[in-house]
Formats: sequence, C-alpha cells, structure tokens
Amino acid sequence: MHAAELSGLLFVGAFAAGLLGALTGLGGGMIIVPLLTIGFGVNIYYAIGASLISVIATSSGAAAAYVKEGYTNIRLGMFLEIATTIGALVGAFIAGMVSTNFIAIVFAGVLLYSAYLSGRPRVEHLTLDMSDRWAQQFRMNSTYPTAEGLRAYGVQQVPVGFALMLLAGVLSGLLGIGSGAVKVLAMDNAMHLPFKVSTTTSNFMIGVTAAASAGVYLRRGYIDPGLSFAVMLGVLGGALQSIGLEMGHALKRMAYSPAAQQVEDLGGGLFTADGREICESDTTPMHIGSIPAYIRGFMRRLQGSVNPGDIIIHNNPYHGASHSPDLCVAIPIFERGDLVAWSASTIHLSDTGGVFPGIAIDVHDVWAESKIYDSLKLYERGVRNEQLWQFFVDNTRTPSYVVGDTEAMIAAGRLGERRFLGLLAKYGRETVMAAIDEFLDYCERMMRAQIELVPDGTWEADGWLDDDGRNRDVPLYVKARVTIAGSEITVDLSESCDNVPTGFNVPFGGSVLPGIYTVIRSIFLDEATFPEFIPQNDGIFRPINVIAREGSIFNPTFPRSALSRVCPIMRASDCAIQALADVVPDRVCAGCSAVGVGVYTGYIPEQGEYWVHVEINEGSYGGRYGKDGLDAIDVLTVNSRNTPIEETDWLFPLHTERYELRDDVAPAPGRWRGGLGIVRENRFTKGGAFTTETDRAYDPPAGLFGGRSGTTLRLTKIAPDGTAAPLYSKNTNVTMEPGSALRWEQSCGGGYGDPREREPDAVLRDWLDEFITTENALEDYGVVIDPATGKIDRRISAARRASMPAAAPRPGANNAAEGGAP
Repeated sequence: MHAAELSGLLFVGAFAAGLLGALTGLGGGMIIVPLLTIGFGVNIYYAIGASLISVIATSSGAAAAYVKEGYTNIRLGMFLEIATTIGALVGAFIAGMVSTNFIAIVFAGVLLYSAYLSGRPRVEHLTLDMSDRWAQQFRMNSTYPTAEGLRAYGVQQVPVGFALMLLAGVLSGLLGIGSGAVKVLAMDNAMHLPFKVSTTTSNFMIGVTAAASAGVYLRRGYIDPGLSFAVMLGVLGGALQSIGLEMGHALKRMAYSPAAQQVEDLGGGLFTADGREICESDTTPMHIGSIPAYIRGFMRRLQGSVNPGDIIIHNNPYHGASHSPDLCVAIPIFERGDLVAWSASTIHLSDTGGVFPGIAIDVHDVWAESKIYDSLKLYERGVRNEQLWQFFVDNTRTPSYVVGDTEAMIAAGRLGERRFLGLLAKYGRETVMAAIDEFLDYCERMMRAQIELVPDGTWEADGWLDDDGRNRDVPLYVKARVTIAGSEITVDLSESCDNVPTGFNVPFGGSVLPGIYTVIRSIFLDEATFPEFIPQNDGIFRPINVIAREGSIFNPTFPRSALSRVCPIMRASDCAIQALADVVPDRVCAGCSAVGVGVYTGYIPEQGEYWVHVEINEGSYGGRYGKDGLDAIDVLTVNSRNTPIEETDWLFPLHTERYELRDDVAPAPGRWRGGLGIVRENRFTKGGAFTTETDRAYDPPAGLFGGRSGTTLRLTKIAPDGTAAPLYSKNTNVTMEPGSALRWEQSCGGGYGDPREREPDAVLRDWLDEFITTENALEDYGVVIDPATGKIDRRISAARRASMPAAAPRPGANNAAEGGAP
C-alpha cells in the first residue's frame, strides 16, 4: 500500500473516531487500535500510543462546552479523575511487562463487553436522595439543565464509583482506550447519575486519564510523531464535522415551516474568518455551498465593523445569496478579541415579501422578487435591533413560519459558536486553526489526485430549457464545456443563452458555484463508491474552476431577477455530467429529470396572514453503470426530501388525491433503465393560487451509450367539474377555485447502455412490477414473456435480440480537444 493510501485510510479511521467521540463521549480508541493493528499491522504498543493521542483529542473536544452548559459535574469529575489517573499509570506500567498477545486478548474482551453494554436497554437510575456521606462531604450533589429547567440529582455509592474508576483507568493505560463504557456504567448504575451528566463528566475526565498514561508510552518510545499526527488530525476533523451535523439537526428540530422541517431546505456549518468552508450539515448542498459567497458578500460592507455579539442577516443574490428566499444568519466567532471563524446557516423562508407569495417566475427585477436584506446587523454587540426586526416581520406574508425559522437559525448559529469555542479552549487557537488548514489541504489533495487520473482534454454537452416563464415556446440553450488539465477541472458555461427578463436566472456565486462543485465532487469523490470518506469543505472546491459569461443566464446582469434559479443550474449540472460520460463512463448517469417546486398559497383572514406551502416533487435519475436509475427521488444538486401527504393535508387547505409512480409511460430502455418520476395531484379545498417552478416539458432527459431518452414532464390544471387543461412548466400565481386541482407528472430519467444487453431477468422484474408491458419487453428489449406463466422464452428472446438493430450512438457530447480520451 502506498504511503498516501495508508495516510488517507488512517485519516478516515481517525475521522470516524473523532466523530464518534464528539457525538457520544467515547474516546475513539475502540476504532483506532483495531484499525492500526488489524488493518495496517502496526505493533500494538505503537497503536496504543497513537490511540492515546486520539483519546486525548476525542474526549476533550466538547468537554469545555459541556462544562459551560452545566451538564458536567466538575467536583465529581475531579474526584474520580484521581482514581482514573492512578489506574492509568498502573495500566501503562503493566503494559510494559506483559506480552502483546495478552493485551490483545484483554482488548478483545473489553471490546465485546462494550458491545454487550451498548446493546442493552438503558435504565435511568436518577435519584433525589442527597444523603450519601461522601457526596455531601465533597459537595457532589448538583443539577443539570433540561427543557423544563434545572433538575436536581443526588450522587450515591461514591466509594464504589471510585473503585470502578480505578479499574477503568487501568484499562485505559493498558489498552490505549478511554474505557468510557466502563466509566459511564459506573456513574449511571452505581452512582445513579443522570445519563447526560455521566456521559459529559466522562468526557471531561478521559483526556487527563489518557495524558497520564501517554507520558509513560512516550518515555518508552511507543508514540510515533508521524502516526500520532495523522490520528490527531483525523480526530479534530471528526470533531469539527460533528459540529456541522449537530447544527443541521438543531435547525431541523427547531424550524417551524414544513419546508425546513420535512424538506430540509436548509443548511449550516462553520467557516473561516475569510469565508472558507470548514464543515457542513448533511443537508442540501445548495445551502451550505453558498455560504462562503454570502460571507464575502456581506463583508464587502462590514469589513472592520464586526463585533462580538453581532448577528448578520443577508439575502442579496448579487452579493452571494443562493437566491433571495434563502436568508443567511451568520454569527462571528471571536477569540481573545480576534475574529477567527463564522457559524452560519440558511433556510429557504416561505415568503420574503416579493410581488407574489413564496416564489414567482415572471417578475420584473430583483426588487420585485423579495425584500433585500443586505449585510444588516439584526443583533449588534448582543442587542437586537428591534426596528429592523419589526420591519423584517412586517414584510413577510407568513410571519409565523418566518419568525420561527429565523430564530432556529440564530439558535443553531449560537450552538456552532459554543462548540467551536470549546475546541479553541481545549487545544488553543494555533493548534485548531493549523489543523483546519491541514484538514482542508488534505481534502484538496484527495480531489486533485482523482482528477489527475483522468486524461487531459475538453468535452462538452448541451440541452434546452423549456422557456423563461413569460416568452412561451422559446427554449433556452444551455451548454457545458468541461476541460481537465492536470489536477484542475474547468466547467465553462459561457456559451449558454443570455440572461432572461424574468426570474429564471442563476446567481453566480451563490448557486452556480455550489451546484457545479456538487456534481464534480459526486463524480470524483462519490461517498457511496469512493473507498474513503472525504468530507465536503473548501479543499474540495479549490481544484474546480467555473466560468460563466457576464450577462448570461448563469451570471445575470443587475438588476435582473434571479429568484427561480434551481432548474437552470440543474440543467448545467446535468450537461457537465453528460460531457464527462465518454471519459469516466462508470461514474456518470444518463439524463435526469428537473426538480418540481410547487408553491401553494392562500389568505387566512382570521389570522391576517397567508399560508404558503413549498413542495418539492420528486423526479428521477438516469440509469448509470451497473444500476438502474432511481425512481421518485430528488436529483443532482438539490438533495431535499418530500413533505408527507399527511402533514400537507393537516396543515393546509389541500388534499393529496394521488401520489404514486407514473404508470402512463415505461422507464427509458437501456442496459440499465431510467428512473420513473411521480404523479402527484393536489386539490384545493379552499380558494388559493399556485406557482410552479420546473422544467423538462420540452427536452427529455437524454440517454447514454445507446440508452433511450426519458419522458417529458406534464402539468395539468383540473377544474372543479373535472375539465383538464394543460399547463406550461413555469406558472406564476395561477388562481385556483375551491375544488380545483393541480396534477404533476414528473419527467423520467434516460436509459444507460444498449437495451439489448439488459439482463432478461431484470426485464422480467420490471414486468412483474408492472413498470413495463409484454409489448415493451418485446419491442424495447427483445425479451419474450409469456403473460400466462410469467416466464421468459429464452430461445426466442435470444433470436429476437440478435435481429434487433444496434443502438444509435449518443448525441450531444464529444471530445473537443486533441489528446482527450477516445
């Protein structure tokens, strides 16, 4: 194994240990020691030495924050730390006198015991008994915060807990693990602490315990600096990633609107002082990838005037916003008076005061699409600007949702700030910031290494968007030219059409960049297929260059509206994928459907506000090498979820009458078939209006390598009397009478490969699933199925396939430069 591969795999293991440690309080040694000894054949003494460094970093990452929040019992922790430290020193000395086989056997036993404990249901032994003599003597009885306020608890059996902690320390020093499972068990079962207090107090203790035994291992020469540095870097990376994940969970749990709660049209993370992404939540990349542009946008005005306690709101699409409904709430993180990072998040707000409720397509300019909040301090030095807040609330049609979602972003930002300051307090600014720089550099190296494996050259692909939402039947041209040169990749969209007079344009910094970054990352560092987990951060973006001509649809000229930007950037992303099909055919898929955004709205007189429901209708992926296209799923750059029909029907005057896979068309034929879109029919029980932002009614998703093209989108308005009228893909504020309905029939993805090469049994499965008919099986695949028996006539099928013409080569892409891949 090459050194780079070894370092990468070690980093990933340490990253997982750091993530586990930051989220659970376990030390991470349970991952690091087996990884080094079994995976890489490292001597167990050196593995334990490296693990001790991991334990120190992992256990302490969130300890300072837990202490600040009042969960950790400091007096109890310091008392028990004496026991674990003594035990750790004893364990470290024992390790030098026993065989490695003995240590391995003990480690296996502890590992199995920990697994057993983890599988047992946890019983809460919380008690209010304050009578334990030792607990009274050392003032260990305390409180911890809950949703209902502070809750008191008493500590029991202190001597028993001390003895168990001595044993835990011996195991830590002997095996290089935090032995958190033993510590938590002791505090939970023996001492009757609340589980949250026991885990956080254990987190507080483990670092010192490991440090004591690490000194013995260092003296004996068992701590290798190179090995320990890779482990330490991975651990810190995992701790940082856990902060991004926690911010995303906080946003989803505290948000008010279904678009945030259910669809997850949101994102958050940590960023350096100059806006480079450190870590992000596991949500839609269009939200997180845009925040660096937001930070650059508002700092053009606020440079030098940002202070501790400030909270900034920003949604200007010409200065970083992904589009104006996506409000960014950013909190500066200061340490010793210096701005060191940002904790920021965005949510797609249900309404931001534009000319029509929610989203609109046919709008005149940027001022018509939304109220623009450009680089404004909602809080300054910790004090809320009440006039700005009132102006903000008064300029939305849905204040109930918008206020709740904005408060959720503030809370998530403060959470990220606390967690990051906890890391700085434990390790020091220099260590953390240096680790972040190396962490980002590592991800950049991994991306560049993958790009370098592809031969240099230029490839291109194109397609057509339906129209701009005003000028009907005038399709819009999109072209992506992709160039690979060494370790860099450039996506040039400059030959695409000019910007349009409606909102169907794309902000360059806030939407074009993160959209292209997302698809390039998915091709070269796909999380599902790449052997190592490479987190998303600024390092991934550095080798990717994106060009869009000013005045084009992907870099509009002010003051053009850029409100409805998702379909164009998805088409540009799809073209970039198609362009690379000839050079990395096993990493791409055939053409995908467009996103289907439906905005349903109406007025509630008794509340004095509107209801606005932003619904994402699933589309489908094209087939890809080795697998069929995915059915009924959000695609490409969006990565959002659907709102359950029960919630839609409960919250809004809508009734979902159909929600199923399309059954009027067959999946696009191919060796691996295209995915199926959905049918969704929503009926208005009261009067209202709708806006639709979707595409693919004109240009179906393309097939690849002989696969057939998919099926186009179809939208239909159904009057209360059942009369059906076809609609264009983009509509703005269409009036709906009570009893009328909107039917979506989403486009279906293209096929991949010659249909004659599809496995006959796969054709049969599609027939059994009623995706295709016997006629489809015969005409598209040459497979003869007896409908009476449900069996394939393989002899006749083979002859039929042999007589079928070869699939036509795919159109729309070519190698446009000498020296490119054939």
